[in-house]
Amino acid sequence: MNVLESLREHVVVAVLRAPTPEAAVSGVAALVDGGVRAVEITYSTPQAPAVIAQLIERYGDDVLVGAGTVTTPEQVTEAVDAGAQYLVSPGTSVVLAEKMRSSGIPFAIGALTPSEVMAAGELGADLV
Repeated sequence: MNVLESLREHVVVAVLRAPTPEAAVSGVAALVDGGVRAVEITYSTPQAPAVIAQLIERYGDDVLVGAGTVTTPEQVTEAVDAGAQYLVSPGTSVVLAEKMRSSGIPFAIGALTPSEVMAAGELGADLV
């Protein structure tokens, strides 16, 4: 099963904005204990790439781990290098979308207006 199918199957994707890396890891542990199998670690979490890497190491294929609030091309590289399985950006940016698309993993672009929704689709977003 691919990442997009897994996201659809899990229905619930928990988005964590933790104050510390430790809080993020313990929060995910509680979510996993409660049956959640898809999480998004936002870049508002300190050391987000390290948290993502730790979760990937800990849970392997049992938990789908993504990076959220991705706002720069550098964050795309960091998240992918950490093992993120999908990426989420809060807005529609051509430069960022191109970098996300070139990563080879599924990505979602945030959009508010119909024009942004259309642009996100044209930029290759897997989800809007």
